[in-house]
Amino acid sequence: MEYANGCKRTFNDLTDTLLHQSKRSLPYWILATFLLCLSCSSRRIARELGVHGRTSYRWCWWLRNAALSYTYCLPSHDSASILSYQ
Repeated sequence: MEYANGCKRTFNDLTDTLLHQSKRSLPYWILATFLLCLSCSSRRIARELGVHGRTSYRWCWWLRNAALSYTYCLPSHDSASILSYQ
């Protein structure tokens, strides 16, 4: 952990990213994203990562929504704006 400008607040590689509050490390997310891009099921991703099936389902849902919001440059929680683009 490193301190930012002497303010005693910690930061790491995920600071100011979509994954900044994640309890899992970056390699989990990279592997989950890779497997999702290969069209693997959430059940298969759960098995590969050693997480519960429901956890994997939530991750896949979150990754898909994050990709959509990035594509349309929208916040991921703004479903009304996403519908207006369709």
